[in-house]
Amino acid sequence: MARAPSLSIESLTALGAEKLARLVLDGADRDAAFKRIVAAALAGAKGPKAVAALVDKRLAGLERARGFVEWDKVKAFAADLDATVTTIIGELGAADPVLATVSLLRFLATADGVFERADDSQGRVQAVYEMAVEGLGQLAARMPPADRAALPDRIATALGQDHNDYLPRLIGQVGPHLDEATLIAWDTRLAKVAKTAPKPKGREAEWEVTRRTQQQLAARQMIAFVRRDLDAFAALEADKHRNLQDGFGLAKLFLDAGRPKDALIWIRKGRGTAIKYQSRADLADGEVPRAFDAVPCAALEADILDALNEKSAAQALRWSTFAATLNADILRAFIGGLGEFEEFDALDRAFAHAGSAKAIHQALAFFIAWPQLERAAALVIKHHKAWNGASYEFLAPAAEALEGSHPVAAAILYRTLLVAILTQGRSNAYGIGARYLAKLDDLGAEFEAAALPDVASHVTFRAEIVKKHARKAGFWAHVKKGM
Repeated sequence: MARAPSLSIESLTALGAEKLARLVLDGADRDAAFKRIVAAALAGAKGPKAVAALVDKRLAGLERARGFVEWDKVKAFAADLDATVTTIIGELGAADPVLATVSLLRFLATADGVFERADDSQGRVQAVYEMAVEGLGQLAARMPPADRAALPDRIATALGQDHNDYLPRLIGQVGPHLDEATLIAWDTRLAKVAKTAPKPKGREAEWEVTRRTQQQLAARQMIAFVRRDLDAFAALEADKHRNLQDGFGLAKLFLDAGRPKDALIWIRKGRGTAIKYQSRADLADGEVPRAFDAVPCAALEADILDALNEKSAAQALRWSTFAATLNADILRAFIGGLGEFEEFDALDRAFAHAGSAKAIHQALAFFIAWPQLERAAALVIKHHKAWNGASYEFLAPAAEALEGSHPVAAAILYRTLLVAILTQGRSNAYGIGARYLAKLDDLGAEFEAAALPDVASHVTFRAEIVKKHARKAGFWAHVKKGM
């Protein structure tokens, strides 16, 4: 089969101007967004004023628009916005970056109105606005120094209330192109705005003031980050409500900067503030909710202790975290911190701990992740009556992992999953259940050969399924279809 010719500047140029022009016309007739890009390129040939006039016309239309954009029109609408931003950054930006900056900020100012009238559940429109934010950094890099110094004023004027929190990200884009004096002046102005903010009136107004306060802090932190002033960054973090502080992120910054003492303060300061959660394994094992970031925080704290030359404390923290969570990653970090020849005894200790843990679903997840499939299989068989079939997110992958080398354990898990589907009458999962039954049939001979005590044979199990769930016609239809 002949390969399709590759597209390149050279291959397209070889087509000749007239043929290329016809292709462009044909493409423009079929794609409105492409047509806008072509129109911008033609305007660019006349100079920046022509491009600016074209962009101004498009932005004016966007500012005036009030009609709702239906969900099936959002893709084309986003492509149209993309063409406008591409024109501003590309055609206009190449000719006049200052004028392009004015246009790009004007585009960003339309965000509130656009999101109010467009169903952007798939994030297509938001992606264009994010592209515009990034584009401002490209334009700032092309500007003369005097025009860069005016960027804070231009941004403040254009964004206004900034309900989309673009300010911190814009600072992250343009900040590296600004001099120290401009950054300090910007920070001073933001601090003044925060102090002179009006007092809230009513619950909604209070929420808005809180949002703006957090935005101002985030913006000032971005300035501190650009200036590489970690102390200023940390001082602003301390001004936030304790539940909003990112102790983990700040500790990582301090550790990367070679300041482990400060890192230790912040990683410990963040304890107890994270949202609590339960994984499927936690629920199956009846474990209490834990902080969602418990393991990464412990891992980082251990790294910080290592940097402080407190090796024993670091290893003790890694082990205690593993013992509580059976997390494979923290155990790998623990093993990595051991001396020569200590690894084997430590692994035996870890595997024994996991194998005897009351949290059998967590233990199974650990053995599969390590991987220690032989131990995983032994655990499955030992607790063959205790598995929770509702925990399909990790029991199904565990069964698949065991299927090749440990078919009996895999069959026990497939039985558990199938029984849960049928007992709970989960008709939307009957197709999956039929596949589980097919796998059990395939593994039947090996299961029979194992002759496990106190475990029904495959023939008996299948007969019980037929007897108890004979009326689930939808399930048996899937079984028949798969035969």
